[in-house]
Amino acid sequence: MVKTMKVMTFDWLVDSAPLLIQDKLNDLKGLRERPDYHPEPNTFEHIRIVTERLMQTGDIDLIVAGLMHDICKLDCMPNSTPKRAILPVLVMIKLPLIW
Repeated sequence: MVKTMKVMTFDWLVDSAPLLIQDKLNDLKGLRERPDYHPEPNTFEHIRIVTERLMQTGDIDLIVAGLMHDICKLDCMPNSTPKRAILPVLVMIKLPLIW
C-alpha cells in the first residue's frame, strides 16, 4: 500500500524538518559536485530537484528518500569532519510521523 500525503512544497518539507536535518541541508548549499554528473549549482539544489520530482508520486517514502539521499554527502568528502551526527536522530524518529 502506498502512503500518500496532502500537497506539500519542498520548502515546507525542509522548514518542518527537525533542526538537525535543516542544518545538514543548509550546509549542502556550499557543496559543488562534479558538474559532469550534477549540473546543479550545489548539492542542496540537486536534493530539491530530486525531491520535487518524487513529490509528484505522492508517496511519502519516496519523498523522504529524495530529501535524505545525499544528506551526509558533505561529511563524506575528503578532509571533512562530520559536523553533526544524524544517524541517532533517524533511529529515534519515524520521519513519516513528523511530516
